[in-house]
Amino acid sequence: MSYHEDQSKTTSNKKLSLNQKLKDANQIIIDKSLDNSRVRQIYQLEFDQSLYSDIQIYKKELSSYLLNPV
Repeated sequence: MSYHEDQSKTTSNKKLSLNQKLKDANQIIIDKSLDNSRVRQIYQLEFDQSLYSDIQIYKKELSSYLLNPV
């Protein structure tokens, strides 16, 4: 009887351990995806800013061209 109890305790401990490992792995995946989205946001912001400045430069060039046609 006690042998079976020990075995079932061992089995439940292994299940708990596996569940904990799965939770840890999922947490790592979540953390990495959050990091990735943060990195993407930063790059997107830089891209938007450079695009905006390019548009501003283009507008200036266009307006100066319209004022002084070649």
